Amino acid sequence: NRAMEKEVCRGKDGRLLKKKACLAEQVERYEEMVEAMREVVEWAAEEGRELSFDERSLFTVGYKNLVGQRRASWRMLTAMRKKEEEKGNVDELKVIDEYKSLIEHELNNLCCEVFHILNHCILPNSHSTESKVYGEKMKADYQRYLCEVLTGDKQREAIREASKSYQLAFDLATTDLRATDPIRLGLALNYSVHLYEVLHL
Repeated sequence: NRAMEKEVCRGKDGRLLKKKACLAEQVERYEEMVEAMREVVEWAAEEGRELSFDERSLFTVGYKNLVGQRRASWRMLTAMRKKEEEKGNVDELKVIDEYKSLIEHELNNLCCEVFHILNHCILPNSHSTESKVYGEKMKADYQRYLCEVLTGDKQREAIREASKSYQLAFDLATTDLRATDPIRLGLALNYSVHLYEVLHL
């Protein structure tokens, strides 16, 4: 009876967390959205349960916005730096570089957080092809985001990891998912971006 009561309480809490995540999305409070969905994902992992479509969507949207904000800031600072470099403004360059470094650190932390959740919570409990493709695609996407701000060996490693996950997701998707499946279509689009913009193929 206690076990049943615990499951009922957890189910109610899970629904409340998802409602909180939806509300946070509506008011663009993505930190709170991510925080709520992390709890949902951890609970699902404890139960050995695959995430539902809605849960995957909420998890994706939260992190995509947090990372997207930083990617946009990083690009703007990169453009600003180029202009200041042309002007020879050394002091301005120092401030921009410090700010860029902060954003790169935040971006790296967020991506590593996503990798940890995917590798330890989502993928080990992905039983359907759809869920496996979702996990590998997301892993590849976030490695690709890291590629934008990394250099040297770290960048090459991120590129290799992105390519590996995209290929794994692609092999699964083309074997088991319909050609019109939204996850398969999204994967094809993002993989093509990786091949064209990162690998220059």
